[in-house]
Amino acid sequence: MEDYSDERSEEVQEILGTPPSWLVQWGTTVIIGSLIALGALSWAFKFPEKIEGRVTITTMQPPIPVVAPSEGYISEYWVEEGDSVEMNTPLGKLASTANYNDILKLEADIKRLQDFDQEAFSTYEANQSYQLGSVQPFYQTFIQIVQDFTFTKNTSYDRRSIRQVREQIEDVQAAIYALEKQLRNARQAKALAQQQFENYHSQYQGSAADLPELQAARKAVLDKEGEIAGIQAVMAEKREQIDELNVQILAIKQGVSTDKMTKYQSLQRALSNLSHAVESWKLDHLMKAPADGIVYYYDTRRKQQYVQKSEKVMAIVPFQETDLLVGEMELSTQKAGQVEPG
Repeated sequence: MEDYSDERSEEVQEILGTPPSWLVQWGTTVIIGSLIALGALSWAFKFPEKIEGRVTITTMQPPIPVVAPSEGYISEYWVEEGDSVEMNTPLGKLASTANYNDILKLEADIKRLQDFDQEAFSTYEANQSYQLGSVQPFYQTFIQIVQDFTFTKNTSYDRRSIRQVREQIEDVQAAIYALEKQLRNARQAKALAQQQFENYHSQYQGSAADLPELQAARKAVLDKEGEIAGIQAVMAEKREQIDELNVQILAIKQGVSTDKMTKYQSLQRALSNLSHAVESWKLDHLMKAPADGIVYYYDTRRKQQYVQKSEKVMAIVPFQETDLLVGEMELSTQKAGQVEPG
């Protein structure tokens, strides 16, 4: 076979080995232009990366959990799922040796006697059949003190002194009304702060960068708890003042001078201790609505269900001003950095 490789001239080799200068110039321009165009398009049109995560759908105002006030068995539920309730409505109670109806009757008796009206005390009859559980000793002490009194109707007493004392009571009562409003607002703020903390806690993956946010949320809850405790302490002091002033009125109506008030002060303390014992029993055994809203249960409810202290039993979904829902996505620390607003 004839070999043609040696027949290629220098001119042919030059043409094949060296591209024209115009081709190099325009080719380079086209390539650079294409790269610039691709860069501009990639900047203008971003295709989002698909990221998977757990999404929780909730309302604009998040549900507020209702927790067990102490450890024990739930003996009664008083609401159904979907019921509308007002703030502080009793929702259920834990088992107790006390009869709840007797607690309610005693509470009504205390409310009637707390004004220390001589008519109320003169007609009061103790009920020895009450089953009051942990409240029973305080009730027995109160009964013993009451039985040492003989309340009589006396119309010839110092009305001017009583009028002055009642004016003091009105001033203290006005202060209590203002504190009650502060307490309602503080409780609602605390419930929202608690929900915010729980959201942060559920999403926390142990990252040091996220720890300050979690700690700040926890501090917000503790601050609200301290605020509530402070308001309640001041309210308790104000109520004690009213009780003392009402005792003064009762003593004046009974013809007792202010320097001989020891016996009446013992009566006031016994009634105050009894009232505190009832409130303590309610705090330990009753579940109440933390806000106005609709009841939802976390699990299938059943009587005699055993619960730990602070265990979630149900939730109150506050009444919403809008039907919009909020989605909360739980992401890992690595994926969270890829998410941007919008």
